[in-house]
Amino acid sequence: MVRAEDLRIGNIIRDSNFEQHVVVLELYERSIKGHISGTIVDSIERYEDLSGVPLTEEWLLKFGFTHKGLDEEGTKEFEYDGRFKYSIGGDLYYCPMGDKHSYGHFMRCEFVHQLQNLIFVLCGELTIKSKLNG
Repeated sequence: MVRAEDLRIGNIIRDSNFEQHVVVLELYERSIKGHISGTIVDSIERYEDLSGVPLTEEWLLKFGFTHKGLDEEGTKEFEYDGRFKYSIGGDLYYCPMGDKHSYGHFMRCEFVHQLQNLIFVLCGELTIKSKLNG
């Protein structure tokens, strides 16, 4: 289940009733308005039916991350904007000054909306949302 306070407009989540991805358009106390496959759904009424979309290699590539190879443990690593490094499995590293040699562990991201929110907080906008349809 996704909690309302964990969402922002533009987040990509999953609705178990429609079995599709939802782009959040408006947030309300007990429901959201979302965009599902070209259709605007005025009221998705139960947050209990919403879940995070697992953050996979496919999603990282859609969002503009580039594959950088394997780390010491054989885990695939991806990089975004010279400031973010992501290891498949959930570890996201962030370097605020762009110095690729001094990444600091920032947080664990397992779902698309978590990554979107982190990019929003650090960069001021949901910069990766526009590549969903690309």
